[in-house]
Amino acid sequence: HAAFKQMRERGANVTDIVILVVAADDGVMEQTIESIRYAMEARVGLIVAINKCDKANVDIDRVKQELMEHDVVVEEYGGKHPVVQISALKGKGLDTLCETIHVMADVMDLRGQPTAKPVEAIVIESKKFQGLGSVCTVIVRKGTLNKTQFLVSTDKFAKIRTLRDENNADLVSVGPGEMAVISGWDKLPEAGDLIYGFTSKKQAETVLKSNVKSKNVRTTDELAKVYAERREEQMRSRRQQISELGDLSWFNLRKATRYDIEDPTLQFNKSSHDKPVLTIIIKVDVDGSADAFESILGEFQSNVVDLDIAYISVGAVNQNDISLAEEFSAVIYTFNESVPDSTMALASSNNVKIKSYNVIYHLMDDLLVKLEDLVPPLMELSVEGEAEILQIFESNNPLPDRTTAMGCRVRSGRINKDDDIV
Repeated sequence: HAAFKQMRERGANVTDIVILVVAADDGVMEQTIESIRYAMEARVGLIVAINKCDKANVDIDRVKQELMEHDVVVEEYGGKHPVVQISALKGKGLDTLCETIHVMADVMDLRGQPTAKPVEAIVIESKKFQGLGSVCTVIVRKGTLNKTQFLVSTDKFAKIRTLRDENNADLVSVGPGEMAVISGWDKLPEAGDLIYGFTSKKQAETVLKSNVKSKNVRTTDELAKVYAERREEQMRSRRQQISELGDLSWFNLRKATRYDIEDPTLQFNKSSHDKPVLTIIIKVDVDGSADAFESILGEFQSNVVDLDIAYISVGAVNQNDISLAEEFSAVIYTFNESVPDSTMALASSNNVKIKSYNVIYHLMDDLLVKLEDLVPPLMELSVEGEAEILQIFESNNPLPDRTTAMGCRVRSGRINKDDDIV
C-alpha cells in the first residue's frame, strides 16, 4: 500500500466524492489515514464504506470510533459523513452505496458543464500500445470531448486518432464525469496532467508554444532536428559517461529521463562510488506504476551498497533498452510487461538479464536479494598476541636501504613470522 501514495493523492484531487473503504476486521490502517488526509485536503465529499461486514465477530462500532479519532465523524455520531456497510464478496450493500452517492451528489449540487470551452480533462493513466503509440485514459472535467478536437497537455500534443471507452468501443463524444481512452499523442502524457481540447488546431498550437516557452521545453520537431545533428556525438559521449558513472541521480532527472532515454539533451551526473553498486532499468506497463516505483525506490538508503536507477519508462523492453543495459551493466526489470522470446534472445546474446514480475513486492524482494548479495563480507580483526617494544635499532645504511629493527618482549599470546604487525 505504501507504494501507491501518489495514486491516492491524485485520485482525491480528481474526484468530487471519495469512497473510503475500510475493512471491518482490520479497521483504520496507515493507508486509511493517508487517504483521509488527501480527501480532507482536496475538500471533497466523503462516504465511508465498511467492507467485510459479512464476516463473523467484526466490530463495526470499533471502526467508527477509530475513524472519529482521525476527524471522520459519521452521521450517527453527529457528523456529516454517511456510512454504508457492504460486502464486496457477496455484493451486500452495494445498491445502498450507489444511492448514498446519488444523495450526496444532490446535496453538494454537483453539475457538469458540457458546453464549457476549452474542454478540460485529467489524465488518470497512460501507457504505450503497439500499433497505437502513446495512449492515455482521461476523465473529462468540463466541456465535451470529440474526435475532431486537438489536445494539449503541457508540452504534448495530440490530434485524436481513436476515442474509445473501457470496453474498446468507439465513442462519438465524452461529457463531464465520463472517461475515455485517447490515442494520437506525440509524446506520452503523465498521470495527473491536465488536458485541454480545442476545435482549432491553430489555437491548440498557440497554447502548446506558450507552454513550451514557459517551461523552456523543446518541441518534438526541434528535438528531432537536434537529435539528427547530435546523435552520433551524444552516443559517444554517453558511453564515456557510463564508463565513469557512479550515482545517476535519477530522481533529480525524472522528468527528463522517464520517457525518452534517447533525448540528446539528456545529461547524467557523474560521481564515483566507494561502495558496491547495482544498476537497474525498470520498464512498466503504465505511468502510475512508474509513480509507485519512484515512491518506493526513492526511500532506499544504505551505507554499504548503492542502488542506481538508470531510468524508468513505460512500454515493452526494446533494443535500445538492451543496448543501454549492456553499457550500464544493468539488470532490466519489467512490471506487467511481457517480454517476447526474440527480445529475451537478444538480451541473452548481449549478456543482459531481464527479470519480469506482475506483483510489485515480488520485484522488490528480488531487488533486495541482489543488493544483499553485494554487501561485502564483514572482516573481523583478531589479535593473536601483544608485545612491548624494549629498544629500537636503526641501521647505518643510506636511504632507501635503511631499515629499523625493534627489540620486543611478548606479553600475551603468540607472534608468528608471517603475522601483520600493527
